[in-house]
Amino acid sequence: MRFRDAGNVRPNDAVDPQANEIAPDLGQLRVFGMFITETHRWLREWAEWRVRFAYDNERPGMTYREVSEFVRDTAVPLCCWTAEGIDTVLYIHNFEDLKTIFRCYGSMIDRHGQIAAAQSRTVYLEAARLAVQLAALARSPENLAEQEAQGLPDMVWSVVGQGLARIATTVARGHRILVRHGYVGVNEMWLVDVDGYPGCAQWRARADAMSKLSVGMAIRMSETHRRGGR
Repeated sequence: MRFRDAGNVRPNDAVDPQANEIAPDLGQLRVFGMFITETHRWLREWAEWRVRFAYDNERPGMTYREVSEFVRDTAVPLCCWTAEGIDTVLYIHNFEDLKTIFRCYGSMIDRHGQIAAAQSRTVYLEAARLAVQLAALARSPENLAEQEAQGLPDMVWSVVGQGLARIATTVARGHRILVRHGYVGVNEMWLVDVDGYPGCAQWRARADAMSKLSVGMAIRMSETHRRGGR
């Protein structure tokens, strides 16, 4: 790592994670291709932009180590203001330095200097906030059905009738599940009844209605009906 400071802005090396007003969900941040450590680096607040340079260990001159050395020894010295190279990423404070980097390397398509991504701190923090919202959404009752479905045993269906008159029944976790053809408004659907509660899940395809995900959703919806009926 090499640090260049030609201005009055100094990075705060002691970053307190508690100071982060965002409470990122690490799993969701990884889904976005981000890392929690990068959030802390952004919280130094001197870096306004980050430029990540591409590497490919299968191509000469583009291994991770070689690109990291390029960032440290070549890209950082080009910057006249506060800049820091961390692995294959260059953190920049002044917009003029950002323009300099793109003037030199923005059009390269091979070897050292190929830019893989660029991002502003504002955009990064907004993405982190979005990740927090998605993490909360993943824990919502609707999505808990998917987790519940993963724990369902293999189901054995009993099917009677032909065509749209077919009725399939099974038992899952002590619940009697029935899949039948019906209507929601004017739309033809395959409905999933649970213990006599009609239409706890609705699908256009019969195969979808008989899936573990569908049954998991229907069971959870029937439990909601029960709680509401108390």
